[in-house]
Amino acid sequence: SRPPPVYYEEDEPLLPLFTSEGEEESVAHRQRGGPKASCSWFAFVEACWFQFLVAAVLFMNHAVMIAEADQSETPLAFYVLDQAFLFFYLFEFMCRVLFLGASFFHGPLWLVAWNVFDLTLIAAGVLDQWLLPFLALSGAWWPLKILGTLRFARVLRVIRVILQQDLSWTESPNFQSFV
Repeated sequence: SRPPPVYYEEDEPLLPLFTSEGEEESVAHRQRGGPKASCSWFAFVEACWFQFLVAAVLFMNHAVMIAEADQSETPLAFYVLDQAFLFFYLFEFMCRVLFLGASFFHGPLWLVAWNVFDLTLIAAGVLDQWLLPFLALSGAWWPLKILGTLRFARVLRVIRVILQQDLSWTESPNFQSFV
């Protein structure tokens, strides 16, 4: 059977782990049994149920954006939904920053790249939806108006959700016989 995972020291940031055989363990695996995960109030950001909630919100957000594209004017309902989606993304991002701490920008390149991608999308959303409407900008600021198109890139975050899931259940004989 597999050897138990080897964890980093208690005071070090959460990063993907390696077993004694050198296999990389997921952050979600540490959340289920790692020493630091049980100490954090924000450990839920790595839980499967929360990752599926994030994916569901992403898909709902894109469905609303597609429906919104068919409208000549943005109805109030779409405006409220857009604000709620951005608030949810900001909440999820802040909880992840509080959970990961300093390791948010330090660690494996793939994890840091996803974190920077999320930061860019959320900063663009805040600028586009919350700051620009209050600024009277002339036509010279048109590049900032392009930020709204970055909202469509949020669908790429679903890839992150899939990559962080523990899919070892797909290797079970029952699933294999089903396939």
